[in-house]
Amino acid sequence: MQKPVLVAGGCSFTDPNNWQYFSKSHGVNEIKAWPQVLADIIKDKHGIDYKVINTGRGGASLSKSIDRIQRAVFSEERNIKPHPENLIVLGLTDWWREYSTHTEIDFNPAVHYMYQLKDSIEKGEHPLVSLPRHISNNPEDQERALRDCERMGIENFARDWLPNYYVWGEYRKRRIHYAFQQIYNVITMAKALGYKVLIYQLLYPLPPHEHYLERFGLENPLKQSMDAWLIDHMHEVFLYDVLKKEESIIGFPFVKVLGGYNYEASINYQNEKYCIAPNDGHPNQLGHELIAKEFYNAWKNTE
Repeated sequence: MQKPVLVAGGCSFTDPNNWQYFSKSHGVNEIKAWPQVLADIIKDKHGIDYKVINTGRGGASLSKSIDRIQRAVFSEERNIKPHPENLIVLGLTDWWREYSTHTEIDFNPAVHYMYQLKDSIEKGEHPLVSLPRHISNNPEDQERALRDCERMGIENFARDWLPNYYVWGEYRKRRIHYAFQQIYNVITMAKALGYKVLIYQLLYPLPPHEHYLERFGLENPLKQSMDAWLIDHMHEVFLYDVLKKEESIIGFPFVKVLGGYNYEASINYQNEKYCIAPNDGHPNQLGHELIAKEFYNAWKNTE
């Protein structure tokens, strides 16, 4: 009988090769990503030997993460057979990461522009020079991404978009609504195919980017924190009540002020004990093990 499969999806917090990007800059040794750690725990404690298919990719948005899971599940080449233990696990990225270049690299231009702005100015180079390096190691991808960014007018986009992230409440509601739809869709797909499914929010869903406003020298037009806004409005979003009852979702609605939690918040955000380097929130080996344990505890409840 064919082994059951564990199909994982997510962004750089799930990507099995993400550690390689930091091997030189941070002196990082090989890291076993949380999907494989989860499979190892289940095999050790329950004797179920999963074949792990990790589709996680650095920079992936929610939609791209789910698309990659679907492509793996329906791949004729993989020829996955039905099995009562087949499992989909999804580590959710932040919900505002829904922009793509023509290279199919998902990234948020505002975030990358902000991260690169100060360093670029200090080095005397334009931010668009450093940004493509930040989103891809492939020179051809970098070149295409640079052209895409130029066409998008990324500087104006970043400066115009960021204040609207605060001013335009309907934008944030749509981002939440879209995320809820994506989550609901992957649960529906998994159940239709006879897969078990577990979903955990790894990054803060809608980051409280007050400090990003400060980088641009902008005031918060709302005069209100993101947490305060979520308390007032998140429950209004379509599918909130449906997902709240869904046992396959860990920590819903993912923010402490509404009684939920996510991985980043659970380690007090960039806790160096669990991070790949100071000021870099990507999980180190301890971080991946912590994520795997959270999934495992939820998995036990599916048995």
